[in-house]
Amino acid sequence: MSTELVLLGTAGGPTPRGDRHGPSQVVLVDDDAYVIDCGSGVARQLFRAGVPISSVRAVFITHHHSDHNADLGNLFLLSWAGLRRPVDVYGPPPLSRIMKSFFEMSRYDTEIRSRDEERPPLESFIRTHEFTGPGTVYKDERVRVSAAPVEHPPVEECYAFRFDTDDRAIVISG
Repeated sequence: MSTELVLLGTAGGPTPRGDRHGPSQVVLVDDDAYVIDCGSGVARQLFRAGVPISSVRAVFITHHHSDHNADLGNLFLLSWAGLRRPVDVYGPPPLSRIMKSFFEMSRYDTEIRSRDEERPPLESFIRTHEFTGPGTVYKDERVRVSAAPVEHPPVEECYAFRFDTDDRAIVISG
């Protein structure tokens, strides 16, 4: 098993910059990708890093500041044609409401594309999971992901994630 961390975006704050993208990382475990945060440009940065959207198994959101979740819905909308299996999305509340609102905002486009391009509905690919408090939030045959609360005033629900694989542990803090 091989585990690698790729920094997709390291700029803080919501203002776009020409040389850096919003906060986002991806943990690669062999052929599977686990995305942490979806700052501005995450879909493009995955492409530039050579990470196919079809390899994304799960997405983890540390907190709901716009620089960390601005492109959460766009990651899926812009990559819809490449999705081959459901993707689990984990984060604190109001994650479910955010995703529901994004799908509603995008409904006109997604319904047209579903009919015209014979795509399954975008929403059928996304499974949203909210959590509050510490503990294991995700586990599969390659990785276990734990959440721990971190202080980030005035945000009340902010988490660090620890990815444990056979060959290492990686911690990302929001």
